[in-house]
Amino acid sequence: MQPNEYEIPEEKLKEWEQAESKATPGPWAGSMCCVTKNNAFVIGCNSCSVHGANHDAKFVALSRNALPLLLKAYRKQREEIERLNKGYDALSKMMVTWVKDDQEKQECQEK
Repeated sequence: MQPNEYEIPEEKLKEWEQAESKATPGPWAGSMCCVTKNNAFVIGCNSCSVHGANHDAKFVALSRNALPLLLKAYRKQREEIERLNKGYDALSKMMVTWVKDDQEKQECQEK
């Protein structure tokens, strides 16, 4: 399979999976500049003097909750693509064989 701009390198996937497995388990929630799990502070909880900090806290929590599912979905889709590519390669080889066989039959008939 040829790499493309949307393919995530295996080492990057492993890095993300390792970081995810070591993080405080989800689900997390984010509000008022804090990221929490079961009402316990995980990160943040400073004053909300930074514009948009509440949105950032929500984004961090959302990302933590989404990452495990996204990694699993990506790996499953990549496996399916590899399976389909193998089938395509096998079918392509069969078609080349059929074309060659057909050409040989036509040549024999013409003689």
